[in-house]
Amino acid sequence: MSVKGKTGIVTGAGSGLGEAGAGRLAREGARIVVADVDGAAAERVTRSTAARPSCE
Repeated sequence: MSVKGKTGIVTGAGSGLGEAGAGRLAREGARIVVADVDGAAAERVTRSTAARPSCE
């Protein structure tokens, strides 16, 4: 199933499985909303996923 062009909300995305999931979705071409109780961690993940090229 392709997620390219879809939007996903990833909770707990500041670390661990949530971070890995956010990265995977971003690499697969999805737009993601990163949510975490640790705002600094969420910002870090947002920056790192935005810098990754998506799969074509």
